[in-house]
Amino acid sequence: MEMSGATESELIERFPGGETRHTKFMNDPEKWKTIEQAIEKAVAKMNLALDNPEQLKWIVFENTVWTQSNGSSNYATGSITVTPIANV
Repeated sequence: MEMSGATESELIERFPGGETRHTKFMNDPEKWKTIEQAIEKAVAKMNLALDNPEQLKWIVFENTVWTQSNGSSNYATGSITVTPIANV
């Protein structure tokens, strides 16, 4: 946000049940620093998981939504693309 000069940013999340959540983030450098650090930590964890199939499997299942309707159960997942980023 600092580079673009934006005063706010909006995250729009859509869920398998049709729900949508809108979250607005104000341009607060301290909060964005916290968000950026969390993203960098997650990217580093994903990069390590590339060499560990069990860890990658754990990440996928932790980000899987369990749904049940009419007595049948299934997993509803989105697509996952892992792209390594050097020097994180």
